[in-house]
Amino acid sequence: MRHLPNSLTAFRVLCAMALLRLEPMTAGFLIAHALGSVSDAADGYLARRFNLQSAAGAIFDSLADALYIAVLLVVMIPYLTWTPWIVGWMVAILVVRLSAIGIGWRRFGELAFIHTYANKCTGALIVCVPFLLILFESVPILTAVCILATISAVEEFAIIATADELDRDVSSIFATAPTRGSGVLTD
Repeated sequence: MRHLPNSLTAFRVLCAMALLRLEPMTAGFLIAHALGSVSDAADGYLARRFNLQSAAGAIFDSLADALYIAVLLVVMIPYLTWTPWIVGWMVAILVVRLSAIGIGWRRFGELAFIHTYANKCTGALIVCVPFLLILFESVPILTAVCILATISAVEEFAIIATADELDRDVSSIFATAPTRGSGVLTD
C-alpha cells in the first residue's frame, strides 16, 4: 500500500508515453488520457488519505505532471489554433514558471513546485482540453487555459518568492501569511 501513490504517478508517466504513440483525438487516445488524468487525482488523494506523503513523492508527482502536460501540449499542437498572441502569452507563462523554479532552487536548494488550488484547477482545465475540443473551437479554450495558468503561475511565483520556508502544500497565497522571524507559514 505504501507504494501505491508513487505507482499511480509512474502509471501517469506511462500514459504520457502512450499519448506520444496514439493518434490524438481517437478513442484510444482519449481513454489513455482519461486514465492518466484519473491517476493524477488518485495518487495525491491516496497519499493524503493514508498518510503516505513524502517529499520525494511530491517532487515525483510534480515532475510527472510537468511531463504529462508537456506531452499533451506537443501531441495536441496540430489540433489547436495558435495565434501569435496565444503563443506569446504561453511563453510569458513559461518564463514566470521557470523563474519561480529558479528562485525556489536558489532560496530552498530544491525544486519548489507548489500544490495550490489554482495550479490544480489549471491542470484540470488542461486535462479537459482534448474533450473540450470535441465541442468548442480551440481559441476560447486556449484563452481560458492561459487566464488560469497566468493566475496560478503568478501566485506560485509570489508564494515561492515571499515564503520563509518551502511548503509544497500551500493551498493559496491567501491562505498563507509569512510570519517574519519565526520561519513558519500559518493558515
